Amino acid sequence: MKLLSTLLTMMFLMSCSKAWTGPSSAEGKKLLEHFRKAQTSELKAMLHQQDLDLKEFKKTQKTAKSEKKAAETEARHKFFAEHPKSAERRVYVKEYVKRMQDFDKEQDAALKAHREETRIAREALLKKQSENRKTFEDVLKKGTLPEESLWPVSGR
Repeated sequence: MKLLSTLLTMMFLMSCSKAWTGPSSAEGKKLLEHFRKAQTSELKAMLHQQDLDLKEFKKTQKTAKSEKKAAETEARHKFFAEHPKSAERRVYVKEYVKRMQDFDKEQDAALKAHREETRIAREALLKKQSENRKTFEDVLKKGTLPEESLWPVSGR
């Protein structure tokens, strides 16, 4: 809030006075400090959201695995009731083990893909922040106010 009022005051001064030459060195340093804090907050918010998403993803996978096991157990009991010979049962169990291994591999691949997506999003945000910080600093060095679009999105 304090940052916004400082920025609005600077913009007001800029619009009212033709002689205003831009933010002073001290004001520029304060703006840059607030900008960096805002970027840090944006990154922390993104990391927090990614952690929550990962927990939800793992919870969903755990539920899917328990449902799969329950369905397989029911199917196995039914199959064993209908096929009392051990040779048929051995084949069924081998197929069951293969199905469960494939299911686990699919879940591992999905988890890996999810983690890769979050890594890419994190790197993209860091790159964007770096570019915006450089632009922000360049604009301040010119003695003008940076555009509002350079500021990080609040409330992520």
